[in-house]
Amino acid sequence: MGSSFFMNFYLEKREIDEKFLLDLINLCGSLDCEAYESINSEIKETIADQHGTLHFKHNLGHFSLFVNTTDFRPFSGVTFCLDRVYTNTYYDDKEKFDKIVEFIIKFGKRMYFSLNPLCVVGASDLVFDECSPTEKEIRSGKLRYEKYNRSEYFFWINLLPPKFVQNMRDVIEGNKKNFWKFEELEDGGVLIIPSYTSPT
Repeated sequence: MGSSFFMNFYLEKREIDEKFLLDLINLCGSLDCEAYESINSEIKETIADQHGTLHFKHNLGHFSLFVNTTDFRPFSGVTFCLDRVYTNTYYDDKEKFDKIVEFIIKFGKRMYFSLNPLCVVGASDLVFDECSPTEKEIRSGKLRYEKYNRSEYFFWINLLPPKFVQNMRDVIEGNKKNFWKFEELEDGGVLIIPSYTSPT
């Protein structure tokens, strides 16, 4: 039951260097996440081909960061990934699921303010197979989910910079009273989680 959870941070095109990866590792460390012992070799491999995976341990479980400049073309990107074994706690351990959601929010906000992404959206890998944001949507600062025949305007979690707030004001204002979580961020952006359900 379920699938993996992805949270995608869309970034302006950039080279992946050691400083960028070490900053990611230090950021994860500040959230009580421990990198695996093989992290040094993973850094070298990622720099070599601009595509790699960093693995971390947390007291809630393991997660990965996929770092690349290819899958997000024309952007660069970082993807936070939780395996379905953790997101499935929604069905059998609500207390742990609460903690996982809290960690996803905390991690997402910390990355948002550290990376200054163009936008951040998170959902199951199956959702992204069908409706990843397009370059036009990201550049224009306006997500248009109705074209995917989806009833929702938003992904499971959304961290949207001020540009999106301005361009999607009617949609956000018209729906925010129904959101499970809505938070105005200090930079003028917003955090939106439409409903409290499993992201998968």
